[in-house]
Amino acid sequence: MGLQPQEITDVKKRLFLEEFAKDGNASRANRVVGQHNATHNAWRRTDPVFEAGYKAALRASVHALEQEAHRRAVTGVVRQIWHCGKVVGEELRYSDVLLMFLLNGAAPDKYNRKREEPTEKPARRRKTMKIKIVEDTEAASMFVAVPSNGQSAAAR
Repeated sequence: MGLQPQEITDVKKRLFLEEFAKDGNASRANRVVGQHNATHNAWRRTDPVFEAGYKAALRASVHALEQEAHRRAVTGVVRQIWHCGKVVGEELRYSDVLLMFLLNGAAPDKYNRKREEPTEKPARRRKTMKIKIVEDTEAASMFVAVPSNGQSAAAR
């Protein structure tokens, strides 16, 4: 199952791991402990027992986040409906996007629709324009954009 935070004797390290296991947010866990964000990374590099605890806490945080995603996607979340600065009702909202992620994670062969990449990409055609000076009876001259095939826009 992995190392449990209580097996770590340093109080700050243990508190960090307990907080980190809640949601996988190292910045928040560092704030709770009252330390710099780089501290836990130094502990990971220098303390193999802490590193094992960190990995176990990361697995626990993924489980907690999956449970929250399931709650929002399947059970739904009650949201207040506001009008003119007052709450006028409530609605139960579900997250279709989270549901799609959960289905993709649970059955990727069925729900992960990756597009097959073509073996050869089609050549891109560039549109080029030529500028042609046209004499006009009313104006001295004007510029007209003409496609590279030589036809004017009116001729197409």
